[in-house]
Amino acid sequence: MEALLFKDGNGAPPANFTLPTAEVGVPTPSKLEGACAVNETGELWVRSANVALGYWTNPEASAATFVRGWLRTGDRFRIDEAGNFWFADRAKVRFLFVVLSIESG
Repeated sequence: MEALLFKDGNGAPPANFTLPTAEVGVPTPSKLEGACAVNETGELWVRSANVALGYWTNPEASAATFVRGWLRTGDRFRIDEAGNFWFADRAKVRFLFVVLSIESG
């Protein structure tokens, strides 16, 4: 599986991009435009033969989430100096809180 981090809304890996071979556990920050540096938080993109091809009967969601063979996970991670991925936040989830005040009369 290949994984990259991209700054929110900036850049996307091209379909023919292949990560350089590196020593296991050593991060190889991408030089692609919009890619995150070591310890910089960004959205996790993954590509693998076992990743879904799209959403069933939802071409709009598929087009937004599956880009040129890559899956935009909607999760925000950072990669440390040792190559470990650290979860930071969920990029896609938005909560709406409604406050209702009821007073007795």
